[in-house]
Amino acid sequence: MGESGTSDKDIASLFNNLYGKMNGVFEDYGEGKPVSRSVVDVVSTTIINLVNTRKNRVLEFLLCGENHSEDYGQSAVNICVLSVVVSLYLNLPEQKVRNIACGALLHDSGMMKIPREIIEKKGSLTPDEVKIIQSHPYYSYKLIVTDLMYSEEVGQIAYQHHERWDGSGYPKNKRDRAIELGARIIAVVDAYEAMISRKNYRNSMIGYNAMKTLLEDNARRFDPAVLKAFIQSVGIYPVGSIVLLSDTAIARVIEGHYESPLRPKIRILVDSAGKTYPDKTGEVIDLLMNRSLFIIRAIDPREIQ
Repeated sequence: MGESGTSDKDIASLFNNLYGKMNGVFEDYGEGKPVSRSVVDVVSTTIINLVNTRKNRVLEFLLCGENHSEDYGQSAVNICVLSVVVSLYLNLPEQKVRNIACGALLHDSGMMKIPREIIEKKGSLTPDEVKIIQSHPYYSYKLIVTDLMYSEEVGQIAYQHHERWDGSGYPKNKRDRAIELGARIIAVVDAYEAMISRKNYRNSMIGYNAMKTLLEDNARRFDPAVLKAFIQSVGIYPVGSIVLLSDTAIARVIEGHYESPLRPKIRILVDSAGKTYPDKTGEVIDLLMNRSLFIIRAIDPREIQ
């Protein structure tokens, strides 16, 4: 059992339900049917409550489970969760967190209006096809503001999520703080989620490698303050990561420390003598307190299966 007594099965069932709700929203929009704002409101409220009460358990499920795919509903929920984590870490007002959550859920809804043959095309896109793909933020904005009557802020969060800190993004080449804060958060989260998700054409990165890639940005694509908040709130070694310790033991990260992201709290899976501890029975060690141990590197979970 995890935070608030939530089992692995319970958390998976809850998220599968949220994924299904958002897939229904996207399917309705793609087919030209009315989209239910109440569904989006319920999903966003559920996610905010989950992050407030069970953050570590939710992050472990999202970042280290087998739940990643190219499913739009699934990706929307995952990105919403991570965006809410960052928003709460930044102590944003409740209504702004809610606006960011809704914008995150719907930021890619406009992809439903892009021809499937372009989205699924093998090989390079033509310049005209690139322009068509780059029109999706407009359709997301239209759904959010015109059809669902959310605020302009929610619409702009979706409309600007492909803008970049250095002005190299689209659709308006906005730069730095001219970009809506929610859009700057989603830009970071979206890039991270894409790296850790399993795609048809590649394996996913482990969370640590994805974090390293983000850190190499050097204020090109991402707001440095938002990137820092993301790394501090999720952790260099995200909750659920498998790590090799300096005494050759293998452990799972169970909780991060904002002030010391390289020294999280861990649970031993295989000790230095080679003994295995199943079902969360291994010793819990806080590396912030135990300075005799440190993490050597992150391990792909497939290496120890």
